[in-house]
Amino acid sequence: MGSEETPRESRPPLMIVSLVLLILSALPFLAAGAVMLAMPMDESAIPPGFEEQLEQSGVTPDVVISALRGAAVVILVVAALYVLFAVMAFLGHNWARILLTIMTVGFTLLLLAGMFTGAAADGGSLLFLLLVVAASVGGTIITFLPGPSRWFRTARG
Repeated sequence: MGSEETPRESRPPLMIVSLVLLILSALPFLAAGAVMLAMPMDESAIPPGFEEQLEQSGVTPDVVISALRGAAVVILVVAALYVLFAVMAFLGHNWARILLTIMTVGFTLLLLAGMFTGAAADGGSLLFLLLVVAASVGGTIITFLPGPSRWFRTARG
């Protein structure tokens, strides 16, 4: 009783598709975070009109630059974690699949909110954001299809 082990299934080929889609959906954010960190930022980068608005609100250019750098670090770290969880799910860790699902729902809601609030000002930006959402949602859904679900049950059982 209980000594019988469930036979281990091999990784479904769809998991490769899932991994590729999930990594592709994170690449723009990895690149954006890295570029934002690599860009030289100082007070001369702030447009003159914006500088006046900052003075009126009592915010210094240094605070804005620090906030931008902080945002870049957050974007980079979260995107790297997303890739890490995608790889861990690919290796058969169910906890990573769950975390990926939570992150995908959060990112999808943020990106869709951004699309409706003007982040996608033109058709190209809108299409790009939709492709990123489709890749992340598609990659996550694949992990819950019948074949991958069976594999997750036996991968680390």
